[in-house]
Amino acid sequence: MRSSFLRTLLAIVALLGLWELGCAISGASPNTLPAPSDAWGALVDARDVLLPAAATTAIEAVLGLSVALAVGFAIGVLIAVARPARLALEPLLVVSQTIPVIALAPLLVTWLGFGIEPKIIVVTLIAVFPVIVAVATGVRQADEAVDELLRGAGAGRLRRLRLVELPAAVPALLSGARVSSLLAVPGAVAAELVGATDGLGRLLLIYDRDGRTTITFACVLLLAALGLALWAIVSTVDAALTRRGLIADR
Repeated sequence: MRSSFLRTLLAIVALLGLWELGCAISGASPNTLPAPSDAWGALVDARDVLLPAAATTAIEAVLGLSVALAVGFAIGVLIAVARPARLALEPLLVVSQTIPVIALAPLLVTWLGFGIEPKIIVVTLIAVFPVIVAVATGVRQADEAVDELLRGAGAGRLRRLRLVELPAAVPALLSGARVSSLLAVPGAVAAELVGATDGLGRLLLIYDRDGRTTITFACVLLLAALGLALWAIVSTVDAALTRRGLIADR
């Protein structure tokens, strides 16, 4: 897991380096394509505004992801172990993925106002599907031999669920969480673009409307850093549990 994170970090550094070099060679105006160093300077100069907004967006992303993990775990286990639930819920889940979540954001703002609740719901709706799929797949792939052994020993359905299927769902949950962690920050920003009184999404709208390209790129880089940090936290938890033998290595 550490090597994966290091490769990702090196790729980002290389991309930023190429971006900086390309801007220097082309002589592009900062008003058209600012270099990373220009965006960093704008971030430092406006840190009193950008950092509190980033904290708001981060809170929305973390809370939405947390709800998505809890809901996704429950639904994933349910559709994996209960055939009636699978027959009822799977078509609804498929249909839900054909509806742009951002199209629901204005309705959520109308119903719930401009507070944090609509943002959490939007993040949850965007991030929950990968968790459901991962958990359902993990439970279905639980060790059938162990399950049959417990069944032969007279273990009831709840006991088999606790001893075989739920332990299989935990590593699957973390796999889904790694994917969903990359969707949480964009989901929070998408919700803020529709209606918000704070957050980086709101600042993006303001800066873009005013033609302040450099600080707009600073917001984008800050959002990328938030997404990477969230992904790194989930990956670190996964690696720590694997290293301690609490979940199987995948």
